[in-house]
Amino acid sequence: MLEILKYIFSSGWIFIGTVIIIYVVGEVISTIVTNICRTIIACKSVKYSKDTNIRIE
Repeated sequence: MLEILKYIFSSGWIFIGTVIIIYVVGEVISTIVTNICRTIIACKSVKYSKDTNIRIE
């Protein structure tokens, strides 16, 4: 991964490299946020649906 980034920057494609980095960081952040939201929703749904035995994946 680092070698790819070094190649991109050494080629002078700084803009494309920056876009790729922003995209990767955005993907990581969105994945983390999605997992946190799913965990919160799962905790709430377990509280509210203990009687019905319905679990939201």
